[in-house]
Amino acid sequence: MKKILFMVILLMTSLLQQAIAQDRTISGRVTDRSNGQGLPGVTVLVKGTTIGASTNADGTYTLSTPASATTLSFTSIGYASVDRPIGTASTIDIGLSADTKQLGEVVVTALGREEQKKSLGYSVQDVKGADLTQARETNVVNSLTGKVAGVQISNSSGATGGSSRILIRGAKSIQGNNQPLFVVDGQPIDNSSFSNSSSAGGVDYGNAASDINPDDIESITVLKGANAAALYGTRGVNGVVVITTKNGRKSRGIGISVNSTTSFETPLIIPKFQDQYGQGYGSFEYVDGAGGGDGDNVDESWGPKLDGRLIPQYNSPVVNGVRQPTPWVSPGKDNVRNFFETGRTLTNNVALSGGNDKAGIRVSFTNLDQKGILPNTFLKRNTVNVNGGVDITNKFKLSTNVNYSNTRGRRPSQGYDELNVMQQLYTWFGRQVKLSDLKDIYEQGGREGSRNYNWIQVYSSNPYYILNEATNDDERDRLIGNLTLNYALTDWLNITARTTNDVYNQLNQRRVGAETRDNAIQDDYTEERIYVLERNTEFLATVNRNLTEDFNIDGLIGVNRRDNRQNRSQVAAPELAVPGLFSLGNAGSPLVTGNNFGSSNDNNTGILNPVQKSRINSVYGSARLGYKNFAFLGVTARNDWTSTLPANNRAFFYPSVDASLVLTEALGITESVLSFAKVRGGYAQVGNDTDPYRLQAIYPARTPFGNGAQQTYFNTLFTPDLKPERTNSVEAGVEVRFLQDRIGLDLTAYQSTTTDQILNVPVSASTGYLFKVLNAGEVSNKGVEAILTIAPLPTSSPFQWNITTNFAANRNKVIKFDDEGQIKNLILGQSGFGVNVEARIGEKYGVLFAEDFLRAPDGQIIYEDGLPVADPTRKILGSYTPDWVGGITNRFGFKGVDLSFTIDTRQGGQLQSETNMWGNYTGALESTLNGREEGIVGDGVMLAADGITYVKNDVNVPAQDWNGAYYYNVRSSSVYDASFVKLREVRLGYQLPKSIVDKTFLKGIGISAVGRNLWLISSKAPGIDPETSFNSGNVQGLESTQIPSVRSYGFNINLTL
Repeated sequence: MKKILFMVILLMTSLLQQAIAQDRTISGRVTDRSNGQGLPGVTVLVKGTTIGASTNADGTYTLSTPASATTLSFTSIGYASVDRPIGTASTIDIGLSADTKQLGEVVVTALGREEQKKSLGYSVQDVKGADLTQARETNVVNSLTGKVAGVQISNSSGATGGSSRILIRGAKSIQGNNQPLFVVDGQPIDNSSFSNSSSAGGVDYGNAASDINPDDIESITVLKGANAAALYGTRGVNGVVVITTKNGRKSRGIGISVNSTTSFETPLIIPKFQDQYGQGYGSFEYVDGAGGGDGDNVDESWGPKLDGRLIPQYNSPVVNGVRQPTPWVSPGKDNVRNFFETGRTLTNNVALSGGNDKAGIRVSFTNLDQKGILPNTFLKRNTVNVNGGVDITNKFKLSTNVNYSNTRGRRPSQGYDELNVMQQLYTWFGRQVKLSDLKDIYEQGGREGSRNYNWIQVYSSNPYYILNEATNDDERDRLIGNLTLNYALTDWLNITARTTNDVYNQLNQRRVGAETRDNAIQDDYTEERIYVLERNTEFLATVNRNLTEDFNIDGLIGVNRRDNRQNRSQVAAPELAVPGLFSLGNAGSPLVTGNNFGSSNDNNTGILNPVQKSRINSVYGSARLGYKNFAFLGVTARNDWTSTLPANNRAFFYPSVDASLVLTEALGITESVLSFAKVRGGYAQVGNDTDPYRLQAIYPARTPFGNGAQQTYFNTLFTPDLKPERTNSVEAGVEVRFLQDRIGLDLTAYQSTTTDQILNVPVSASTGYLFKVLNAGEVSNKGVEAILTIAPLPTSSPFQWNITTNFAANRNKVIKFDDEGQIKNLILGQSGFGVNVEARIGEKYGVLFAEDFLRAPDGQIIYEDGLPVADPTRKILGSYTPDWVGGITNRFGFKGVDLSFTIDTRQGGQLQSETNMWGNYTGALESTLNGREEGIVGDGVMLAADGITYVKNDVNVPAQDWNGAYYYNVRSSSVYDASFVKLREVRLGYQLPKSIVDKTFLKGIGISAVGRNLWLISSKAPGIDPETSFNSGNVQGLESTQIPSVRSYGFNINLTL
């Protein structure tokens, strides 16, 4: 019996030991600490063994560990390894930080090349694609706001699909393009804007870079100066935005991802209106809305107090032909705000990827559907992307990327124009009018014989009629594609051939109903057709070889041919024969043609010909010599031959040189306090040509006279010996990191000067011309940039916190125009009411020039008869160029939860607001309530009886007269500081743990709440967003009843199959 009992105990002990020794399963997710995104291909090992696993595409892993395991090791190339105790945990999530002690951070530079960041002698900064697809923008350019030092981005307005302007290190060209080149997978793409929107009216059709789909982006690298972008030739002078798209190379097997974002948009800010006084001048009675009554043709709000008195109004019932009095009351403080609808943006992306070590492919489809905050406005876009490559042999590789997009939009009119409904709602408006009543009138087919029945029957149309019967539709079909062949002649020499095409057709259609006030005869219809093509063909030989044990060379030599073609034509049928049939074939009168190639955004840039063709042939090369992987010297050279300059100036050469030294490696510093230190510097020269057909006279076609064709001699005197523009740039910087890279600081100082600018300058009409093209003008930019990164917590902490701050200050100055000194200023553009945007010698680029108050010697405003007096000498009122810009991003992570927010600011600069000018003139704004009953005594001085000295003004005048004189007669009264601080972006996300995901058919599930432009924290411009503009051109700093910018909030779902 004892033997049996002993055997049972022995057996149970053995079984218990086996149970204790059984493996257990641990799962989790590995992320990049800098952005919280999953890292694929990370090796997870039980420390001291060969037991391990690799993370999937979304960073998740599952690993069976023996009971003896105590620690897991996480390793990945380019990241610092981390050991994490297992303890009793069954789920272990970890964040990895970049390891600068390995091969070094790799960035994409000129011509799509990957280089070690530490080897570069110039500043670059990148943004991960994952940061663009959650709190997303319909225009990917806006997603960079506040995230890249030295980059200033302006979103035009809250209109659907509006354009965005991106400026890197200040404006360099007085009349030319100041925006950077966009390059996608080594392929330059077009970023033209064919908008005609200005302060006088028009439509913003967006900039072409908005076609780039954020879901297909792997990363964006910003090459900030000529030093970084010299190899791109004439178009690299303003910097380059290098976009790398996703492919299937990193996939293992087949993977499917679904990314869906739903967001809702509301106005960020609108003016504060007064709700105490209504339409008219003192008194009011409506008869016909056209002057038949007492002030019923007045579109201002200086009328009777809204106290409930009975007054015949536009919506009063008519009994036996007599309009009955109804209560004269305010429609409520949210009358205008309620006019806006809640916008809605749906973005859905499905991507299929697959690959192995030899081949990979990714196919993506994205649908964007946006409904604007203005009724009957929208933007729809479908995008298909195919990106793949294959190693045909060990030496021969082929890759291709094809992107097709179709964009359709219905865009609102803007600026000071009857077709811009904001002009009416914000300024020329009767404050007793209930907007929902106007909606009912339109939807019910009108009233009193007019579908366009409004609260006033002159000047302004029913805003709902405008938005539904005066529409601006556009459609763009675009195909971007490239094919690249690469052959490795040796292990250090590669030959690459690439051909690329970017082509699109755009159709803009303007329909205006007959009953709009400005039309009022018959329907009219206008078609504008635009064709753009860019084709590049290039051959490259690249070298990367160790010359000795200490020296390495990395270089290339290449040739390129670029062909550009752009066609633009416009045909209008101003009087349609059959109402409601909007077609050129329905014209009731001769068609009107307008072949106007070129953007009307900027003044005097030369609208020459409906067809433009140009070609540039190029030879270029670069070499970077490295010594012991800590000292680097780089040189580049490029020569272009352009078709747009005369034969003797057609070829131009520009070089660059840069150097960097990693001090910590050169001096053998291994202290943990100083992790990394580098100094860098460089010099570059970049050339630039001009638009086609600026060397000799041309004869543009115009509307035929009867049956005869008309050609017009252009009013510009051309210069046959034009030279290329030149930009010389120097840059120096230092990078340091401390405490194992937990604190990093990147400082850059730069200076650039652009000379021999190609300008259209005005000349005396006695010459027979209005303008002359010549080489003139010099502009300088100098500034500093700083990037500070902080990781307050150690890498071993399960809680992640990363802070990134950027700052940039640029000092811009127009040095001179012509050598003779005869030209003192050039007008870049104008508001509709006398404010010039100019380039002036000795001043910042883009000064505002207009009337200021006449002031006494002590600076007080001079009054005459109780009204402020305008100085007869116009003055500089400021510049739209800011003093500095900056942003800060905080990112927190813990156990699958990711929280981040970005605040950005722009400080300095001015803008002129016609919303405030006219809103005060017409009595619509809350600020006009002062003195309504008792009058106003203006704060200033007036001439004393002796006619020499000044005394305090004591003359009382009606509020209407004072506001009219103060805001309309003197433009400086509506010029404001354009500084602002914004809560730009907030994201709160959660990656579901693998223990939950494994119970589904999915591999990963991520959800997040997102918001953009949530809070205008600080602003000195009343009632408007100071970030506003009309377009992406050089004429900035003007605002005129803009469609309000929007705040966006919603959610994102990301699924991995």
